[in-house]
Amino acid sequence: GEKEKSAASDSSEENLQRSLTALDNGDWLGEEWVKTPVPSNWTMLDNVPDWPIYTNVAYPFPNRAPYAPAKNPTGIYKLKFNLKDEFREHSVHDNRFTVIFHGFESCMMAYLNGHFIGMSKDSRLPAEFDVTSCLKTEGESLNTLEVIVIRFCDGSYLEDQDHWWMAGLHRSVELVCQPKELRVGNFKVDANQNGLLGVLVELEGTLPSIGKNYSVKCELYDDEQTNIIGGIRLGSQVWAKAVTRVVPTSTGINEVMIRGDVKDPKLWTSDTPNLYTLVIILFDGETEAGNRIQVESVRIGFRTACISHVDGMPTPSFTVNNQKVVVCGVNRHEHDPDHGKVVSLRRMIEDCQILKQNNFNAVRCSHYPNHPNFYRITDLLGLYVVDEANIETHGMMPMGRLVDDKAWRQSIHDRILNYILRDQNHASIIAMSLGNEAGRGENMRSVLPLIKDITLQNFMVVYESGGKLVEGTGRTELTDIICPMYPPVKLVKEISTTRDVKSVGYMMDRPVILCEYSHAMGNSNGNLHLYWKLFWDHDNYPRAQGGFIWDMIDQGLRDRNKGHYNYGGDYGEKRHDAQFCINGLFSPDRVPHPAVFECKYLQQPLTLHLQNYKSGDSLAKIKIKNRNMPFLKPRDFFSFKYIAKNESGQVEEGQCQYDEDNKLRITFEAINEIKWLDVEGYLKRASQWADAGHVLIREQFEVTSLDVIPSFTKADKQSIEGGHQFIVVQSEVSLIVNLYQRPILVVSTTDGKVSQFCGILNNLQTNYSRAATDNDRGGADLLLGFILPKFVVEASGKLFGDKEFSYVYHWMKKGFISGQMETVVNDASYEVTSMGVSIQIKASKRFQNNVIANEVITYYLSNNRDLNVSVKFIPVKEHFKKISTIPRLGLSFELECFGDSANKSNKGISYCGRGPHENYIDRNSSALHGVYDYEFADHYIVPSECGNRTDVRWVSLSDSFMIGKKDGSQFQFSANAASQIAIDKALHTSDIPTDSNRIHYNFDHKQMGVGGDCSWFPCVYDEFKLDPSVPYEFEFVIRPINALSEMFIDSEESSAFA
Repeated sequence: GEKEKSAASDSSEENLQRSLTALDNGDWLGEEWVKTPVPSNWTMLDNVPDWPIYTNVAYPFPNRAPYAPAKNPTGIYKLKFNLKDEFREHSVHDNRFTVIFHGFESCMMAYLNGHFIGMSKDSRLPAEFDVTSCLKTEGESLNTLEVIVIRFCDGSYLEDQDHWWMAGLHRSVELVCQPKELRVGNFKVDANQNGLLGVLVELEGTLPSIGKNYSVKCELYDDEQTNIIGGIRLGSQVWAKAVTRVVPTSTGINEVMIRGDVKDPKLWTSDTPNLYTLVIILFDGETEAGNRIQVESVRIGFRTACISHVDGMPTPSFTVNNQKVVVCGVNRHEHDPDHGKVVSLRRMIEDCQILKQNNFNAVRCSHYPNHPNFYRITDLLGLYVVDEANIETHGMMPMGRLVDDKAWRQSIHDRILNYILRDQNHASIIAMSLGNEAGRGENMRSVLPLIKDITLQNFMVVYESGGKLVEGTGRTELTDIICPMYPPVKLVKEISTTRDVKSVGYMMDRPVILCEYSHAMGNSNGNLHLYWKLFWDHDNYPRAQGGFIWDMIDQGLRDRNKGHYNYGGDYGEKRHDAQFCINGLFSPDRVPHPAVFECKYLQQPLTLHLQNYKSGDSLAKIKIKNRNMPFLKPRDFFSFKYIAKNESGQVEEGQCQYDEDNKLRITFEAINEIKWLDVEGYLKRASQWADAGHVLIREQFEVTSLDVIPSFTKADKQSIEGGHQFIVVQSEVSLIVNLYQRPILVVSTTDGKVSQFCGILNNLQTNYSRAATDNDRGGADLLLGFILPKFVVEASGKLFGDKEFSYVYHWMKKGFISGQMETVVNDASYEVTSMGVSIQIKASKRFQNNVIANEVITYYLSNNRDLNVSVKFIPVKEHFKKISTIPRLGLSFELECFGDSANKSNKGISYCGRGPHENYIDRNSSALHGVYDYEFADHYIVPSECGNRTDVRWVSLSDSFMIGKKDGSQFQFSANAASQIAIDKALHTSDIPTDSNRIHYNFDHKQMGVGGDCSWFPCVYDEFKLDPSVPYEFEFVIRPINALSEMFIDSEESSAFA
């Protein structure tokens, strides 16, 4: 509230007593009070001297469980309020008032009007306290609510999740009024696919009149929710049932069970999220004729999510309403770049919408119960949810120490059972998780029967345990689904085809759903297509049913002063895990990274198949296969259009027509000009998560072998009109090629670079490195570097081997980091003929006085305006024994910016290749062939290699050059406003220079993939590496076009540099 005030102190162990004293005295020991919004994290507020801390594994304080650290920031909140008019009508004599704190970090103690009302230590679940005895309800009486929030407590040892440690009241606080004598305390709902509805109503209260009769009635309405924030179009009543003459007992909780059959209910699924409104009414009489004393309502869905046998499947599958479903999931932390753990309703809605828009059908609440509103949104929009207890002890040694310690059992059980009690009525929740990376102990085993006791539904229970053999790797007796973390594709195949031992004497082939995979840290998510090839292969891997990518959102915090996102260490923390929180598919502001397009394509629920098409046919038929939308007919949901194109661009487009429910018909006009046929499926009607016309399905077919790419192989026989010839001038440091007394080409004889070509192309050179990605840096050396000095890491590599050390570690040893390698020219020669001039450079690539490789570069400037650059790369094999791949093989150069140099406008840069988005050889399934305007990449939060395009046929650089391969083969290409060296050195986007007036280009014969299985071990698969032990040859052609071609006209008056 606006009257909220708080004070914070960097407290010692004695500060709790000081806080209590401050409350008694009505002041905080002279500290200034500051107005503070609730909900908020005080660690995100400018006027509070406490900051966020990011760790992945280690606790941000000394690990001395159960003791909290001596330095322990503590905040006191004070709110003065009087009751609203509607509350004043209810006296404390007839009603019960409770205060609910929905979320705080990490320990809170509350006082109302000087009375202690309670404390709690689970930072992600509500704490509810009865304040009836101390609440002032009369007239304008002023109440004072005071709350002590302590940043760390013993409960923090159970909350070591991979995210920011914050502090404060990060969820809302509310006052609730209910009848005192008898009330609906809780209720549990089970609505299954057969229309069976069960409602267990728990009644509680003071019960002064023993023997008094009550009635409970349930009503079900088919209301339609018209918008996400709660608008309802009232429907009709479809079912009702009452239990009369309920006589509560004087002790304990009284349970009333109401069951019934609902005829032909509309079922809830991710594709068809049909919801009903269930109303529960408590009457104070024998029948419904009594007074209504309480009314509760909830939105419910009829569905059955379980493991069952499906026709045609040899093993049990995860099913929804008897249909096998493949999980297209992502892990999601609650995160906002400006507010930390305070996520607004708008952000929650946006998160769910963008997941649906990109073919995700599931989300895992990693690693704690989310805000209650989040589940209401997933119910409405249709997302399967794996809910999760607020338990992780990753930093414990051993990891499972606390879950095997009886002293922690009650706390662990409370966290698990309380979140299930809170969330169990949501249709979207398909499984309950015991937590994350906390080990495999008796405290987990003993809670399983308790879960069944408190739930009406038979929820699936999942739990990975901790990623270690001793703790379990998602295959223990604690999980109904095999749910490992980060297994490579080969291991997923093994798990999915190996007989599963659940426990001694019990065999069951459980479904395999990866709880975390494809670590989206920076430029990542390579190999994703190989996972999805396996997940969709039900014939060979029927048990493999998808997984949850890690994770959804980069957990960067906006630095408004520096203009970038902060990560671990940017707030001066001594203990932190750097940028390991920057591993999302979306930026902190929910802008999709290029990998999102790959996810969307690979997860699309329909597949399209071109049937029996022959080149030149005017009619094409497309068969639709529904592979993961079993509850919808494509014809009811999608319209389709086609785009026909070739290497010169788009030829025609039009609407596809339905022949049958599962077939499309396309009639072409420009038959002989088509090479590729793109077919897109888009929404017929608007939904609550996307507008009409939103594209969900894309597929491309190559329908002819038509080849209209620019030819780079002809015209070597042309000569300059009038018999003029190139003149070569040799200086001490360069070879200068002149034409009409103008320098056309300047080649350095010291380092072999082209210092200029046609006056605007500069620093043309061979390039074998790249700005390292986070995956390039991932390896055993990185992990050891968090806990050991550098010299110890080096020694361990020599003693125990460095095979699992990072690519960067090995590249640094051999000079393959940007700017490390030196080029020494051994010989430079040239030859002038009537057809052109040829310059040959023989050079060695050196690092620390060692020859790493030899290269022969030939620059051939022909009379047809082409500069041919051919390269032979010959590695010295003994220097590459421990390097499994080199980053790239290609050329780089610089050009002056086109258009608005300040904004690095890319206008005029176009190419024929895969696009339109960034793609790499292990992440390009979603990038379709075509002609595109090149868009500069947004830099990743930690700058790295970016902006690449694969399978490129030609590139046009505005009015200057056309570039391609001499033999017409495909290549890779990227452009950036900053140099590779500058990007490699930058730790944040604000570190990248912005004052250059040049564009930096890379034209690659080959570049290795980005990997993505994980970010802590080398993870690029062999087929996407560049073997460093073999020689390579390639040749590019740089063709001046338009204005630049004037240089070759036979006129001394013409000038390309006018």
